[in-house]
Order: sequence, then structure tokens, then C-alpha cells
Amino acid sequence: MGSLRQFAIFDAVVRSGSAGGAARALGLSQPAVSHAIARLENLLGLALLDRGQDGSTPTTVGALLHRRVERQSRQIVTGIADICGIAVDSDPVRYKSAALTSTQAAGHLAVAAHGSFRAAARSLDISEPALQRTVRELERLIGIALYERKGQQIVVTVSGARLATSLQLGFAEIEQAYDEIEASRGRSAGRVTLACLPLMPKSILATAIGRLVAEFPSVQVSLEEGSYDRLIEDLQRGELDMLVGALREDEQHDGIESRILFEDPYVAIARSGHPLALHPDPQALAMQGWVAAPVGTPRRTALEAFFATLPRRPRIVLETASVAMMMATLVESDCLCLSSRLQADTDFVLSHFVVLDVPFARATRHVGITLRSNWLPTLVQRTLLALIEDVAK
Repeated sequence: MGSLRQFAIFDAVVRSGSAGGAARALGLSQPAVSHAIARLENLLGLALLDRGQDGSTPTTVGALLHRRVERQSRQIVTGIADICGIAVDSDPVRYKSAALTSTQAAGHLAVAAHGSFRAAARSLDISEPALQRTVRELERLIGIALYERKGQQIVVTVSGARLATSLQLGFAEIEQAYDEIEASRGRSAGRVTLACLPLMPKSILATAIGRLVAEFPSVQVSLEEGSYDRLIEDLQRGELDMLVGALREDEQHDGIESRILFEDPYVAIARSGHPLALHPDPQALAMQGWVAAPVGTPRRTALEAFFATLPRRPRIVLETASVAMMMATLVESDCLCLSSRLQADTDFVLSHFVVLDVPFARATRHVGITLRSNWLPTLVQRTLLALIEDVAK
């Protein structure tokens, strides 16, 4: 990956139309500008500029990279302005963002990720004193405390964490630029990193990914599963491209937006042959043991709301986010469980479960895709998004 300095010089050349114009704008010599561009082109193995008597214009690859370089710069400038509480177009912000080095950014991201100078230095394979000098220089440049001591450890402050997010999103733009460049050369279709919530029926994603691979055989897809709180943070930091699952429409997160795919109502399920399969009266439902999703999930909230309508609160026998564990427990007992209609028809259908005639069927539950508001997807990412929406219909 190129350096922030090389990207800044490349941006200046594209904007001014020549190496000389970039040199004047940045206060550098023309040979220094030409050398930086040459190193960046050697790194990619491709020409970024068409050079002629009238100046320099970006090649097709150069245009791809420049679009992402502009977005990276915007992420960094906005992040610095945000934590400093000053205008994005102010001279101090321009100075701080221009003076920021790739080494400083990498050091700060390592501290934010590993939680201490020692672990961060080890991850970068440098000495701890060298890392401390680098990140303290960054702290002086920004002019705000980025680190604080907690016990025996040094961790990032709230401002430090926000800066790390901006830097991470900025570097993610360059990674996507390289994916786009490789795709333009026919070497790879690129990468997609998505996540789903634990109780999300997997059939939709499996079908969409299968169609994606058929269209882009060289694509690399990474699928994660985890808790909502962890995955939404990964999405905000640019470590994920999209998150699929039940929407939490009562929660708002900065820079995040959601798209509804379909409505998937809640239902109560039990093993085939369960005593309540035919006549699930409220008294019997209250006396029955239940398998429940973890506290704080939409599914658990819906279950608790239903419990409140019964003569007495039922006993929760098992709390788990594991579909496999839910299924196994229901097979081996008379416990009941809350499911979505789609999940009951897909994940549970082969295990001979039945849907009970209880009011869950009228509960509203939306499944959707959560994205970063300013996300600019690559072709393969855009295609998977469209495929998921198409399959969901």
C-alpha cells in the first residue's frame, strides 16, 4: 500500500494537471514529485498518469485510485476536525492532515486495536520506545490527548478511538481501490466482507453468495457471525461491508443506515408431537419451559412482551444465540422457543418442528441490511448487495 505522502502528491498532480503544479502547491521540488509518483506506479505495476506536453491526466487506473484517495483524505480531514472541534476547511485541519504520516497512523491504529503500547509495538515488529515516540508525535500534532493510563496499561481516549475509526475508514478506501484495480486487470473480482446476526436464516445469504460466485468465480467472500454490538462497531470501522439480520429500528448510530428486506413475523415453535401442538392455551404456555435468545436482542424483547400477556411469567430453561443448541434442546424436551417464520420454515423444518398457534405470528419483525451511509461499494460488493435484495424478494 502506498503512503499518505505519495497519495497526497498524486492527488495534487491530478488536481493541478502537472508535476510542476503539484510541486508549487505542496512546496516541493518537481523531481521529488516525479519520484513519488514513480514509486507509487512501481508499487502498482501500472501507469497512473498519461503524460504529455499539455500536462498529466489520470489513466483509467489512475482515475480509480484518485477517487478513493479523495475519499481517504476526506475521512481523515473530517476525523481530525471532529475531535478538534474546528471546521473541516480550516487552516489548522489542513496542516494537521497534511503533516500526518503513514507511520503515525499505523502506530495509532495498532495501539487502538491492541490496547497497549507493548502489544501494539509487538504487532508492528518495532520497539516499544520507537512506537511511543511515533504516537506521541501524532498526539502533539493533533493537539488533543489520544492516550490515557488505566492501571498498568495505556489505552486510547474517546478522541483517540474516533480518530482511529477515521483512519481505518480511510485505509479501507485504499484497499478497495486496489481491489478495483485488480478487477480491472482481470486478476481478481475483489473481496466482500459481510456479517450476519446469529439467528438470521442463512438460506438467503447462501443463495446470494452462490450466485455471486457463479458470476465472479475469483471473488473472495468473508462471512462473520456475532453479536449485534460487536458487528455494528466493526461496520462503523470499515472492517465489514454490510450486516444482515433483524433490524433494531429503535437504535440509531452515526454514519449508519438500514434497508428493509422483508417482514418476518415471530412464531412459537416446539417439537413435533408436543402436548401443546394442537391447543396452546395461555395457562399451559405459562407453565412451559422456554429456550430464549440473549437479553437485549429483538427476539428476546418480543418474547418478554409475550410473557407479560400470560397468567404468570414462564421459566427460561436455556438462554442461547445458537440455533443448533435451540434445536437440540427442543428435540430432547418439551421446551418452547421463539423463532422467525422464515427460520421456522428453513433452519428448523428438517428437524420436524411445528409452529404453535399463538399471537407471535402477528408480531412485526423486519430483516434488513445495515450499511455505512457514505459507503462506496466496488462492483462485486454492489453486485452481492443487489443479489441479497433480489433473493429476499
